[in-house]
Amino acid sequence: MIIPPLLIAASLIFWGLESGNLLLGSILAISTGGAMFFQQRWTLTDEDCVQVSDFTSVIFISTTALILLNVDKIVLLKTLVIWQPLVLIPLLLAQLYSGRENIIIRTRLGFNRKRTFKHEPLDFRLYYFPLTLLSAAMANSRSELFFPGGILLFFWLLFVNRGRSFSAAAFAGLFLLTAITGYLGVKGAERLHEYVNAQIRRHWRGYFSSQYADPFQATLTFGSVGRLKTSGEIFLRLKTDGIPPPLLKQASYDLLGKNIWIGNQTFAYLPVEDMAWDLIPRPHPPGAEVTIEYYLPKEKGLLPQPYGSFQVKGETLYELEQNVAGTVKVVDGAPLVTYEISYVDNVGRKSDQSLSRNLVIPVELEQLLAKVTEDWHTTELQGMAKVQQVKHYFADGFTYSLALQGRGTFSSALENFLLGSKEGHCEMYATATAMLLRKLGIPSRYVTGFAVSEYSRLEHKYIVRERHAHAWAEAYVDGNWLIVDTTPADWLTIDSRNRSTLEWLQDILAYLRLKYSYFRINTEQNYRLLLSGLVIVLSVILLYRIYSRIRAEKVATAKQKVRRTFPPPVSPFNRIEDALNKIGVPRKTKESFILWARRVNDVHPIDLGLIEKLFEKHRKLRFDPRGMAQHELDFFYEMTGKWLTNHEIFLQNDHQNLPLDEKEKSNS
Repeated sequence: MIIPPLLIAASLIFWGLESGNLLLGSILAISTGGAMFFQQRWTLTDEDCVQVSDFTSVIFISTTALILLNVDKIVLLKTLVIWQPLVLIPLLLAQLYSGRENIIIRTRLGFNRKRTFKHEPLDFRLYYFPLTLLSAAMANSRSELFFPGGILLFFWLLFVNRGRSFSAAAFAGLFLLTAITGYLGVKGAERLHEYVNAQIRRHWRGYFSSQYADPFQATLTFGSVGRLKTSGEIFLRLKTDGIPPPLLKQASYDLLGKNIWIGNQTFAYLPVEDMAWDLIPRPHPPGAEVTIEYYLPKEKGLLPQPYGSFQVKGETLYELEQNVAGTVKVVDGAPLVTYEISYVDNVGRKSDQSLSRNLVIPVELEQLLAKVTEDWHTTELQGMAKVQQVKHYFADGFTYSLALQGRGTFSSALENFLLGSKEGHCEMYATATAMLLRKLGIPSRYVTGFAVSEYSRLEHKYIVRERHAHAWAEAYVDGNWLIVDTTPADWLTIDSRNRSTLEWLQDILAYLRLKYSYFRINTEQNYRLLLSGLVIVLSVILLYRIYSRIRAEKVATAKQKVRRTFPPPVSPFNRIEDALNKIGVPRKTKESFILWARRVNDVHPIDLGLIEKLFEKHRKLRFDPRGMAQHELDFFYEMTGKWLTNHEIFLQNDHQNLPLDEKEKSNS
């Protein structure tokens, strides 16, 4: 199969658009597409291919570690796939810019130089192109251009590799028909999926509504808070200049059914104005401000807030929603959100009114509540007096306990709590309080949140542990929702008795985890730059190690060609050889010059010592690749000229009697 470099370049731009890395994708596209216009090719040996594979493996391992430090583990695989076009680019460039049709992918990481983990030679382009499309799809940008962009790339690939029996027009027509059919099929499947889901939701909502429950709304299972009471893990921190709010409200619930509280989960988008979210309409009264650090493992959840909150600010909060009761839901945020929230006492929401559902009592509880209140004389009591009556009831004989009593000999756990054991945790008190208030005609609801009481000297902040999770009731009296917390006041002290003896160590680890979380948040937006820089640096090292050796070999070869191309330099010593030949002592076959000169000297003195010195200079000029220094060369010419002048009787013509002039020196 043929995969043109420009097709890979186009797929990289497509990947850059879908993954939000258009600049990086364009750079990679230029580097791959340039192979068509760069005529020179490097010759890569099998050892070079091993080095490319080794460095690619190092890049892959480093990238995996870097992604693991910057994203949640649940999206590790997805993020890693998205970045594969960048991670594997060295292998592709090695093939495109070499003379190899196939590249050998081996690695010896963990092995010695003689042992490698070997694969057969392959055309890496066949794997890189579909991997680029997969990475673009994994980015899941939901762009309207994804489908037509992918279709065009596939058309290009199939058109280049089409059978020659198909004309271009026929192939294009059939491909277009297939693409339209596929698009309509995908859209039809999406619509069918939405319709089936809607029908299932409608069916089960109707069923569970009759059972006083709704699985498609946020609910709190009766008794879940109690299981958190033994945990000392810190997951919320609070910093303020004054006294902190005693309670942080998270959500409220209106209907009770089958031990499940159901809340109003109709949320509306909360707009941002001046880098802040207004929880109640402006103008805002002056109030206190508190900074809260709160973990959102799934990057979404309900936002804890003090009573009377009217404005939220935070760079790690991206999108918020709110319902009519004031519950704030984080639709998108960081794993650790830090937000400043302003609040003031006795500020309510005009939209947060009492509803008919705030007076609903499950049928199975009517008899129990009537039995509890039969001796109460509340006919002539008004709103607040009825609330006080409920508080007085729980203040007499009720105790706090983390032990789940169950229903015992009674028909339900709530009946056992009210008429039997009279001990339980905050969920029991809040549920019973809300039901008794409704029995007295006071609209009420069940509320979950956290109590703020513990100050950390290590962090210089108030901390909220999992055992500080709390539940209480709210009563609607005189147009306002009031806190009605009937849980015995010593519940925090009792909960703290169950803390671990190593809680101090857990606090230190939690503090380090907080610092690490801030590191992740601060670098999460820059990890693309870090990944790109990592690949670039390692690729430069790779190219230097491989191509520097190739370059050195090419330069050395060029020098050798230069020496063979140009004739050797002309030596003035040749004139001395010509003069010696005139004496009449012929040179024997394979006789060295020195031996011949000695025989000539026996016939006629020729200053043999100077001849031998000049002969050494002659050999250096001819054969030493370093050549001769200028002053040494000048001395060589000067002494040769003197010898010729002193022995001019050996020369046969006037031209040979003259010493070498400057022009002859320059020509030599």
